[in-house]
Parts: sequence; structure tokens; C-alpha cells
Amino acid sequence: MIDRKTTRFLGFVCAATVANAYYNQPLLGEFARYFGSSAHVAGLIATLCQIGYGIGILLIVPLADVRERRSLILLLLGGVSLALLAAASAMNLAWLYAASLLIGLTTIVPQIIIPYAAGLAEPAQRSTVVGTVQGGLLVGILLARTVSGAIGNWLGWRWVFLLAAALMLVIGWLIHRHLGKQEVRDTSLSYRGLLASMLRFFVEIPALRHSCLSAASSFAAFSAFWTTLAFLVESPAYGYGPAVAGAFGVVGAIGALTAPYAGRLSDLKGTPFTLLLANLLCLAAFGILYFGSLGLLPLLVVGVLVLDTGAQANHIANQSEVFSHCPKAAARLNGVYMFCRFLGGALGSITGSWAWSYGGWHAVCAVGFGFGLITLLANCWPKLSARDVRESAG
Repeated sequence: MIDRKTTRFLGFVCAATVANAYYNQPLLGEFARYFGSSAHVAGLIATLCQIGYGIGILLIVPLADVRERRSLILLLLGGVSLALLAAASAMNLAWLYAASLLIGLTTIVPQIIIPYAAGLAEPAQRSTVVGTVQGGLLVGILLARTVSGAIGNWLGWRWVFLLAAALMLVIGWLIHRHLGKQEVRDTSLSYRGLLASMLRFFVEIPALRHSCLSAASSFAAFSAFWTTLAFLVESPAYGYGPAVAGAFGVVGAIGALTAPYAGRLSDLKGTPFTLLLANLLCLAAFGILYFGSLGLLPLLVVGVLVLDTGAQANHIANQSEVFSHCPKAAARLNGVYMFCRFLGGALGSITGSWAWSYGGWHAVCAVGFGFGLITLLANCWPKLSARDVRESAG
């Protein structure tokens, strides 16, 4: 059982730490100007950060099933602080590419905290707890853009990373003070055994593969939009700077606040119903956003709200189901799921940047709508029963 105070604290930690992977997005236009590159080349910064996040989820998060979690979290916070300092001192794009990859690799603290919270929750409240903690993570993702845009506009992009590094030290102190050491359930597995079990889970649990495909395509649509939004609002249709691009994070955060309600809906109505609703919202959002190039700011705001609400509902429903397969291997199941999801996000970022460079905003929306259709088809495909692997989780 987990109380509300602990749940909210974990949500706060998720929000503060995940933001590191998203500070770069409203600054992509600034990076392109500073280093004299094209939008597509600058967009690779966001893509590499997401790839790093996915690699960290695959290779580091599984350790949370066999290692003491607080120490692992503190080690990662130290690592991401150094990576942020490296980004702040970048003298060329290659340097910033490498730093971005390392930021993504080490900013995976939320993916250790979320399985922990899910493991404390009763089955009947699991989706609600995951939704609340995940809501904090999603608010962090979206408000990171607002904070980054404002600081970048006021002090310059290097200060974004410097202040983020300082914040990680504060978060480390809070973790040390408020989060006790976590019991390790199984220390018998080797690192190679951990990775092998993840592959086995993916092969033996059809429902896990289903959730991975659904989440990957949904996040690809989401990332295609957010990676290119800065280019749209800085285009002649709007003529704004990074501060306004980042301010859309506040709009997105409103949509992210629906995450706990998505969790409750999934508990009450079931995963298929929640996923269908999420898919319809995503498709509707890109129908609205298609007209965003007309310079109508209210229309763009509505599209962001609808897209974020749908994307978060998809994620909460899928992730809650993933945790139900084998609770004692929650970190490894989450590692498989989130790795696939962030591969989708990286694909969406690079595809969105390419679409913007060669076809403009309408091409970006076509890419997002296409990924939305893939998500819809994935969720309508008949689900096979999950194979019970509880006895083989170790």
C-alpha cells in the first residue's frame, strides 16, 4: 500500500528529473542559428537524447530489480549532472550530440521510481497510482520546454543546462533525505541474466509486444509534433522566439494533468476502452494541427491539448497493463516497454524533422497522423493471452 504523500513526492521527483531530456526541444532553433546548421541537423540533438534515454532504460533500469534502488538513483543523478555540464560547455555540434546522448542515458531515474510505486500499490489502485506518478513525469516533460524556452531567451541556452545540473544536486539531497533504501527482491541474477530475461519476456508475452508497438507508434506521433513545434512558432506564420515555443509546455502540462484520470478510467473501463479513446484523440489532434500553419494561435493551443491528453491516456493504459504481467520483474518489464516507446519517440523526432525540412508543417502533420493510424491498428488487433512467466521471472 502506498499513501498519497509518498505518491506525490515520487511524482515530483519524476517531474524534476525527466525534464533533463526535454530542455533541448524549444532551443533547437537557437542551436541551428548558433552553430550555423539546418533544422534537420539541429533536430538530431533531440533524437540522440531520446536514443540515449532508450539505451539507459534497456541497459541500466533492469538493475533496479537486483540492486538497492536509492544508491542507483543517486549515482544516476551524479552522472546526469556531469552530462548537463558537458552540454553547457559544448563548442560544436558533435560535442553537443555526445552530451545529449549522455543526458538521455543518465536521466532515467523516473523509470526506476515508477515500477517502485507500482509495486507498492494494490492491484485495484495500480493504474491510479501509476497515473499520478506518471502525471508528475509528464508535467516535468512539458514544463521543461517552458522553463528552457524562458531561460534560453533571457540568459542564453548554456544557462539552461547549468541550472539543470544544479537542480539535480538539490534533487539528490532530497532523495537522500526522504527516500529510504529499497529492499532488493532478488540478487541471484547476473547482469547477463537480467538482459536475457528481458528478451525472454518480450518473446514469451504477446500482450507485452502489443503494448510496446502501441506505445512506440503513439509516442512517435507525439515526438514528431514537439520536435518541430519550435520551428513552426519561429516561422513567418507566427514569428515568435524560443520563449513562446517553450510556453506551449504549459498548455501541454494541462493535458498531462489528465494522466491520473486516465489511470482511473483504465481501472474502471479497462485498457481497450482507454486505448481506443486515446487513439481517437490523437487522430483528431493532427486534424486540428494541420491548420496550424495559418497562424491561428488558439487553434494550435487546442490541438496541443487534445494531442497531449490522448498521448498520456495511451501511455498510462499500456504501462499499467505491462506492470500486471509479473510484479517482481516490474523494472525489467518497464525497461522493455520504455525502450520500445523511446525508440518510437526517436523515430518520430527524426521523421518529424525530416518532414519539416522537406515538406513543411503539413508534412509533419501527415507523419503524425500516419503514426496515429498505426497505433489505432495496433490496438484494434486481437490480443493474444499473456503467457504466465511468474515462475521464470528470475
